[in-house]
Amino acid sequence: MPRQNLRPKKGFGWSVAVVTTRTMIRNELFSAVKESLNALEVAFRALPEESLFDFTIHTDEGSWLVRIVCEDEPPVVHVFCRLGVKPDRQTAARLSRVMHALNNRIRLGAFYVDEGGFPTFRLALPVNAEVDVNNQIGFILGSAMATMEHHLRVLSFAATDCAGVRQQLSELLSGAENGSAELSIPKSRLELN
Repeated sequence: MPRQNLRPKKGFGWSVAVVTTRTMIRNELFSAVKESLNALEVAFRALPEESLFDFTIHTDEGSWLVRIVCEDEPPVVHVFCRLGVKPDRQTAARLSRVMHALNNRIRLGAFYVDEGGFPTFRLALPVNAEVDVNNQIGFILGSAMATMEHHLRVLSFAATDCAGVRQQLSELLSGAENGSAELSIPKSRLELN
């Protein structure tokens, strides 16, 4: 669809110039993201019908789940990076404050708690078909992964630091210091033989 650009002209008033731009359809965007992931040698699960990708990132800082969703009208790549730890009710308020503080420090994207209750980082940026698409996708993926990796430890700590976890750590550490191998084993323990 043509886009109108208003340009000032000498004197008073504005002239209208019609500029045609090429729009990218979702299948093209999906293929471009797939090429980028293949070039990065990422093992992923692709769902072309829904235009999304799922995979896990493993770094020196830790691991997280990634979902990439491609949309058209306008063409946008959404990257969701989800921490694999669901906080309990005790830590939910503090985690929200931590994510709010992180959001105040980052320029692109936002941390939030998703509908499943997991801490998640979301970055959504439009893709311009007239500029090198692979560079744009690389920037989107690189920005999302770098942001998640940089804040992973504080996010993990905020999601898991509660009285129950501290008690379990205390029991484990005191048992290790005393040389005691007697640790409480949950009664609903799953055993694989």
